[in-house]
Amino acid sequence: MKKYIKKTIETEVLESIVCDCCKKEFSPKQDWIKTQEFLHINFTGGWESVFGDGNSVECDICPDCLNDLLGKYMRFNNEVDDTDDTDEDE
Repeated sequence: MKKYIKKTIETEVLESIVCDCCKKEFSPKQDWIKTQEFLHINFTGGWESVFGDGNSVECDICPDCLNDLLGKYMRFNNEVDDTDDTDEDE
């Protein structure tokens, strides 16, 4: 869940995000790395969707809960491709 506050410039500014799993609240000022790594799900269920036809589905999951829930299914790629595809003979 995202919470916003109003500033004098009349722009919505993210105040905090509450994880829908653990219910912890995160502030971009104190937890800026974790707030950047939140998973925000927002879509509309399609025809015969398990979520219901036309239902709006939203969920905010903190990185710790995401890792707990899906970590064993995640693939991580930390390799840097140092290959040079240019042909030096040309």
